[in-house]
Amino acid sequence: MSQHSPAIRSITSASISEAQPATPRRASVTRWGAALTAVAALALAGLAMGPASPALAHDELVSSEVVTAPDGAVEAIQLSFSNSIIELGTEFVITDATGTDATAGAPEVSGPNVTQPLAADLEAGDYAGAWRVVSSDGHPIDGAFTLSVAADGSAELLDPAAAGDHDAEQATPVNPNLPAAGTDLPPAPTSLYVFLGIGGVLVIAVVIAAFVARSRRLAQMQRDADQTDGKNN
Repeated sequence: MSQHSPAIRSITSASISEAQPATPRRASVTRWGAALTAVAALALAGLAMGPASPALAHDELVSSEVVTAPDGAVEAIQLSFSNSIIELGTEFVITDATGTDATAGAPEVSGPNVTQPLAADLEAGDYAGAWRVVSSDGHPIDGAFTLSVAADGSAELLDPAAAGDHDAEQATPVNPNLPAAGTDLPPAPTSLYVFLGIGGVLVIAVVIAAFVARSRRLAQMQRDADQTDGKNN
């Protein structure tokens, strides 16, 4: 039987060593590194987006109008919002100077539009009104207005702004029959979310740095071991 020369054995051993697939340890290191990188990317993306401000999430009053019959008589008041309104919790209070109710039935909700039917044959004069609805994000919003009815039966809405559009000291509904909105707990300050996000990203960055350093040491140890095995063979 013929024997291979030392040079041939060395070349053969080196070729076999290069052809060997990655060990399970190396594959595991690669997978964990990719996973940690993905987590860091998601954390950075969440920090960049930031928490949505509850004040910006509430729906807003877009327009308001008086609905009239073909003969010009006042039939209803319609408010339109920036998003669909939750029907539960919708309420209107409209009274004349003596406190007499000027509404006729419950308000009707259709997507972003809320319509409150009015009593027939309203007398000329000003009617104090207040409304309250639940926006699509689940928070109540309210506002006040004045319905001015002329002698000829025509009418117009005055100051139909939402209370949430004003400063905090002006946010109390004009009509005391409606409870004040905004009774939910105040949200955490935006700065708190920013600090928590930065802290989380820093922790992840430290973990990734330590993991990469350890992986490099293991890879170097593996290369040294392979070189030692090649020399011994």
